[in-house]
Amino acid sequence: LKSPDENMHTSALYIFIFFVLIVVWVLSGFFIVNPPEKAAVLRFGKFVETADPGLHWIPPLIDSKVIVNIQQVMTYPYQAEMLTQDENIVSVDLVVQYRINNLRDYLFNVANPNESLQQATASALRQVIGQTSLDDVLTSGREKVRQQTTDVLEQTLQRYQTGLLITDVNLLPAKPPEEVTAAFDDAIKAREDEQRFRNQAVTYANRVVPITQGNA
Repeated sequence: LKSPDENMHTSALYIFIFFVLIVVWVLSGFFIVNPPEKAAVLRFGKFVETADPGLHWIPPLIDSKVIVNIQQVMTYPYQAEMLTQDENIVSVDLVVQYRINNLRDYLFNVANPNESLQQATASALRQVIGQTSLDDVLTSGREKVRQQTTDVLEQTLQRYQTGLLITDVNLLPAKPPEEVTAAFDDAIKAREDEQRFRNQAVTYANRVVPITQGNA
C-alpha cells in the first residue's frame, strides 16, 4: 500500500501532466496566415469558414486548416491544331494566367480546378477559332480572338464555380499549315506593301494638292 504522501505525489504528477497536455493542445491550435494567403478552416473535414491574414486559433483534433496563397499568379500554356470557320487547319498557342479568388470553391466545388481550367481553355479556344476565318486568326483578327477566348473562358469558370480568376490570356502568333505557309507569307507581304503604298500616296497628295490649288 502507498502512503498518503505517495498518493498525493502521484495525483500531483497526473495533474501536472494533464495541465501540460492542455497547454500543448491550446498552443498547437494557433496559426498565422500571411498577407498573400487565406486559410480554409475545416471541422471534421467539413468547411466552416475562411480565415483572413493574421493570427488565428482552432481547436486541434477537431478543426484543421488549409492555407493557400491566393495572390500567386499561375500560368497554363496550351497549344493545338484547330479548324477555322473556312475549314483550314491552324496551329494556335496561348498562355493563360490565373489565380485563386474563391478559396472555398477552389477546394470543394470541383475535383480538380486546374484540370477544369485546361478543359475550359481548349473548349473556349476551339469555339472561337471555329467562328473565325484563317486570315483573321493569322492577321488583323488576333486581338478579337484573344478577347473572345478570354470572355468565353471566364464565363465557363464562373458557371462551374471553380474559384479561379483569369488575369490575362496571351495569344501567341498563329501558324498556317506548312503546305500554305509560303502563300500566306506572300499575302501578308502584299498587305503590308498595299498599306505602304497607300501611306505614300496620302503623303504625296498632301504635299501636291495644296500647291496645285494655290497655282490654280
